[in-house]
Amino acid sequence: MMKKRLAVLSAIMMSVMIFAGCASTPLAKDVSVESASAEEKQDRDEKKDEKSKDEKNTDELKPVETLSETTIYDANGISAVVNGITSDSDGKYVEVTVTNNSEKNITWSVDNIIVNDITTTCAAADEIPAGKTVTVKYPLKEALERYGITDIHILQLISKCTDQETSEKIDDCISEEMITNLGTEFELALPVDDWDLVYESDTMQIYYTGLIEEGDESDDYKTRANFMLFNDSESNISITPQEVSFDGVKEDGNNNSFYAQSCTYGGFFLTSKEDIAEKSEASFKLIIKDASTSVEDEQIEITSVDLKK
Repeated sequence: MMKKRLAVLSAIMMSVMIFAGCASTPLAKDVSVESASAEEKQDRDEKKDEKSKDEKNTDELKPVETLSETTIYDANGISAVVNGITSDSDGKYVEVTVTNNSEKNITWSVDNIIVNDITTTCAAADEIPAGKTVTVKYPLKEALERYGITDIHILQLISKCTDQETSEKIDDCISEEMITNLGTEFELALPVDDWDLVYESDTMQIYYTGLIEEGDESDDYKTRANFMLFNDSESNISITPQEVSFDGVKEDGNNNSFYAQSCTYGGFFLTSKEDIAEKSEASFKLIIKDASTSVEDEQIEITSVDLKK
């Protein structure tokens, strides 16, 4: 009888131990799951933080004005693609990738950049060997500051490619109008009413805007007489000042040609090795040529400009 009781008691104790063991197993499993979930949550949070940082950094690297990749030239085995408008501490740039798949070494040059209907001088040239691709940046800071442009709405590059060996022009590369994401609606904030109108015709207005100072004290052409021309014609033209005189004294200096896109403003200036700030009057001729043919269309004579206005 005693043995039977002990056997029953032992069986009961074994059942309790087994039940307790089975009961503890799910409990340990739940703790493990909770622990794993906490670790996964922490990993997810860390990845989320990293992603947010990456997105923030990416946002900081995005162009100030975004511009979809735009092919502005593709012929003669040569292509040029505008990547966009980038910005750094020194200002804004137009970034262009030029691919030369021709058999010639070429020079790719950008002579003018039209921003918001204002033709700005660029004068940059880069050598692109045959079979090579080069990415170049063209600064906009000077042009934007000079004309008070804060937002870029319309952009156009006036370029050409030249055979390095012969210096012969392969092609003009005038890009189609490129629109930034800011849209085309804008006001051209030029102080035209404050300028002195010195010439006007059905297709052109020329304004004297005043004297500007550039360069340092050692610059022979530190002071310049600045002009703005509005080309109201349907043709793109080049403008070359000639026979420049200040106070009746003719200048010997060489004056460069300037490009004037149809229906846009463009700036040009007169220089002298003498201090223009001490001069009172200027006179000059403008030789007007068709930009595509270089055929002279007309000459304009500006007989008297009051430099003190």
